Amino acid sequence: MAQDDKFCTNCGQPIEPGDIVCTHCGKPINRGAKAAEKSKNFDFARKGETGDYTLQNAELTAGERVVQDATRQRNLAAQAAANAAQVSGTLSGSQAMNELAGGNWDTTGAGSATGTHATGTAAGTSTGTATVASTAVAAQQAQLEAARKKRVGKRLLIAFLILALVVATSVGTFFAIQFVQRLNNPTSFLTQYTKALSTGNFETMNAMAAPSARLHGRLAQNPATKKGSYPSKISFSPRGTQDGNYREFRLKYTLAGEKYSTIMTVHKVDGSAGYNGWEATSQPHFTLSIGKLLTPFASVEVNGVPVPANASYLVFPGIYTVHAQQSDWFTTEDVVLSPKKATAQFTYKMNPDVKKIIQDKVNQDADLLVNNENLVEGKNVDVDILRTYGLILDDGTFYKNVKASVKEYPKVKRVGISEDNIPWFELQEGKVQYDYDYGTDANHLQHGSSEALISNLGSGYDNTFLSFAVDTDNTVSFTHELNGRRFD
Repeated sequence: MAQDDKFCTNCGQPIEPGDIVCTHCGKPINRGAKAAEKSKNFDFARKGETGDYTLQNAELTAGERVVQDATRQRNLAAQAAANAAQVSGTLSGSQAMNELAGGNWDTTGAGSATGTHATGTAAGTSTGTATVASTAVAAQQAQLEAARKKRVGKRLLIAFLILALVVATSVGTFFAIQFVQRLNNPTSFLTQYTKALSTGNFETMNAMAAPSARLHGRLAQNPATKKGSYPSKISFSPRGTQDGNYREFRLKYTLAGEKYSTIMTVHKVDGSAGYNGWEATSQPHFTLSIGKLLTPFASVEVNGVPVPANASYLVFPGIYTVHAQQSDWFTTEDVVLSPKKATAQFTYKMNPDVKKIIQDKVNQDADLLVNNENLVEGKNVDVDILRTYGLILDDGTFYKNVKASVKEYPKVKRVGISEDNIPWFELQEGKVQYDYDYGTDANHLQHGSSEALISNLGSGYDNTFLSFAVDTDNTVSFTHELNGRRFD
């Protein structure tokens, strides 16, 4: 066997004796001059160079043609199966060839090639094998296409996100520029200002005003606002000359059904606030006044914000509810203020039990009076004290065993509150009785008694009307003098 008969002259792979077609590339095997001639005639027959192509004028037999086509199809199927196995990792190239292109291949030249997956005919068709190979190739192509689409999708997502970021940045910059440009216009500036006024945004209003025009204090801050208590139907119109750095406007608004009008001025600023714009040099406001409270109370809450009473405050237009301090013994109602009614005066009501509380206090003081060390020496009243108040005569009479007791406690007739929110009470006079032994002879004394008005004893009750206070712990307090000694 010649050396060139051991290898395929087309692909160079080894061939076996008797092989007509290379099992590797599917090309006819050239064996000497006869084989070369057959191959030439075969190629001529395929190309039509020796006449019309027929099975009869081709020197290759039908069986050889079938074997050639079947071998080529089998090799293609094996290659497709190997590619599919590489993707799935489950089949080797030989397994794929056996499973996908396997079958009973007839190479006897009978003119047919049959198998489980393919059927050959004299015309060289191999439908089953081609179908399986096409399926494997299609599966591989589908996976490659899916991977390609995934990569394309990621690229599109990244591009979309970048575009969205660029758009958002551009929009933000646009609106920032528009805002600054609007503030450069006094009319637009007032539009922004009145919007803050209509929502009770006091802090924004102050920020848009010159330092000298800002309102100060806790009532000029946002916590002092109350929902639904802001001006509405706000409008403004130019007033006077509308040129230069100063502009004047008439501001109108409605509050709690009442219409109000005020003058507002604005001033142009150049860079002092970081941009060329405008600021308010006057703001709408009114003075809110809070009157004196009942002693010992001293503070109120305005829209929930605690501030001292008996004071005045500059506030923005709005509705303000003032709640005063009170107790179980003295109560008062809330006062609602507005620019039309800007002063809060409180009228307290006294609990009926206060009268009894005061009476108990007066009784305690009367008991202190008759047992006071200035009137009593040991268990007896100092005689000199009795002479001082004219209860006995200084006529040489002897007095011994002098004792004092309350005959009638002072009676609390009425209680009330003055216009200055000072509580008072009215007393009915009380009496003290003194019992003693007396006589001109110290060894022969007789029993006697006398009475005195409590007011005559320097009790401090010489005034009919006295002021008092009831503390939060229900303690009544009032000050009076008792024979030169202070009692609280």
